[in-house]
Amino acid sequence: MFIKVIESENVELYRPGGLHPVHLGDTFHNNRYTVVHKLGHGTFSTVWLVRDSITDRYAALKIIISESTKVVSEVAVFHHLQQPSNKDIDNEDKDYVVHLLDEFNHHGPNGTHQCIVTEVLGPSLDGLDDGQLMDFFGSIPTRLAKRIAAQISRGVRYLHKHRVVHGGKSTKFVVCESRLVILTLTFHRSLSKKHSSSYLYRRGRPKKM
Repeated sequence: MFIKVIESENVELYRPGGLHPVHLGDTFHNNRYTVVHKLGHGTFSTVWLVRDSITDRYAALKIIISESTKVVSEVAVFHHLQQPSNKDIDNEDKDYVVHLLDEFNHHGPNGTHQCIVTEVLGPSLDGLDDGQLMDFFGSIPTRLAKRIAAQISRGVRYLHKHRVVHGGKSTKFVVCESRLVILTLTFHRSLSKKHSSSYLYRRGRPKKM
């Protein structure tokens, strides 16, 4: 028997000064964001898929460990890029970096946590299965590799233009758009509400062809 082990955050971090315990259906920021699914975790945070009741769209909620000061620099970068003098309305390179949608503090049993809301992204290149990227010969197809490199370059160019340096040089920091994920979730949400009781199941042997 084979058991697939799913990587998880360190459960010992769920303590005073540590991570905030989250359950599906929990709400944040005056009931604006409802937790739908877990997206992942980092060294200092957990990330959750939430539904925004105001925009009626999905978003990613990052909940930082209570005692961490790392978030200060992360939020500062977001604020720097959102300053009026740094906003490039016609600069399409901005589409290749993540954008801050909202931020707030959440008070829980383990302390006060800084929360960051961004658009939903993922999976990362590091998180994709080899079969989703590699060709028959075990390498990324040349055309795809060029497109990935070009898009990374545009994102880095945008950051450098505004005097921001990205310190992470890893495929786990390069994430894909999640349009398919959002479409799938939206379809499932609609299906579960409107058609959950409209199916008829019949048991028995299939008819011979």
